[in-house]
Amino acid sequence: MADVIDVDEEPDVVDLCDKPSDDSDGSSVVDLTAESPKRRRSVIDVDDEAVARQLEKDEQRAVKRRKQAEERDARLARQLASEDKRKAEERTRADAIKRKNAAERAAKARAAPRAPLDGFETEPTAEDALASTPTGLAAIVTEYTRDSKKWAVGLELKNACANFDLAVKFFEKHASMLARAPCPRSGKNRGARATPLAIVYHGTSRSNFRKIMDGNLKVPDGRAVKHVTDDGFFGRGIYTTTDPRLAFAYAKDAIVFACLALPGRQYKATQKRDRGVPKKPGYDSHLGYEGDGAPQLVFFDTDQVLPLYLVDQRNHQRAHTACARAVKVIAEKTGNARPSDGIPTNRSGRRAMPTPGAYAAGAGAPVAPSGAPPPAALAQYMAMIQGGGGMPPEYGPPPGFADY
Repeated sequence: MADVIDVDEEPDVVDLCDKPSDDSDGSSVVDLTAESPKRRRSVIDVDDEAVARQLEKDEQRAVKRRKQAEERDARLARQLASEDKRKAEERTRADAIKRKNAAERAAKARAAPRAPLDGFETEPTAEDALASTPTGLAAIVTEYTRDSKKWAVGLELKNACANFDLAVKFFEKHASMLARAPCPRSGKNRGARATPLAIVYHGTSRSNFRKIMDGNLKVPDGRAVKHVTDDGFFGRGIYTTTDPRLAFAYAKDAIVFACLALPGRQYKATQKRDRGVPKKPGYDSHLGYEGDGAPQLVFFDTDQVLPLYLVDQRNHQRAHTACARAVKVIAEKTGNARPSDGIPTNRSGRRAMPTPGAYAAGAGAPVAPSGAPPPAALAQYMAMIQGGGGMPPEYGPPPGFADY
């Protein structure tokens, strides 16, 4: 029978769990949950490396974005430069085409026969050689306003009242005003000077006709020449209007002067501020409106007005047409690019237009409903224009000068 060993009684068997520690304070016991300094240092190193790698990646992405932005900006700059170059080339081609077309038109105009202009012959005449001078223009206007086959279509010889000497002074004034007019440096009007040429009317008494034809309209001085109706609502000067109806209101005998005028730079005057005053410095004329809405042009220089016709309510439209022909030829001969610029027009008035003779000194001439003068005034007018005919005089006094 085998021997049974009692483990508990075996002295060689050592219970390690029951073996006391050499260190009475138990410091030799290993704490597996505690982290060693070396391990802590390794974890910190790992975290720093991760941050560094992340920062490096961010920097690389930022560099890539900057490079992409620079490439995009460079690409846009190249596109803009290419577009500017293309536009410059297009402008150069367009300018070349314009110059070519202008040269072709000029060559064609030189080769083509000259067309007549308001009664001028197709062949150059001696008048054309003088047309650029005030004397030449005065000769043309004085002659053609008296010729019913050229400008004065439908008018009688006695309607013409242009004075050659006064016309020379008028065109000298026109030349000086055109010379100081602004010259545009760009746009469709580049290099073209312009000053307005207005068709105006002046109504007065028959007793003044001869003095006006001889010495032109005069600026009132308060002594020899005075305003008849008032002291000058818009200044102390020569009053005219672009509306013949207003002129007839100041005409005692239902006859008015149709004139050319040079308004130049116009000052907008008011009755309250400018009544009876001289010309505003820096301006060439005054412009005012009353309740009827008709513009009133006030001139302070006799040479700015040139009477051309004496007309009544039957033929003032024909005189206006003749004056328009004169304006066209004058603008053509002098290089006045836009003679119609700055011409005042009617406004909507607060009251009706005055009747003929309403503002004239003395009793105004009554007018029939049809617009023609009554038999008495008509007979006087017909007596005035009868007896004309034949060729116009050279450049002497106006045809009707002796009748007044």
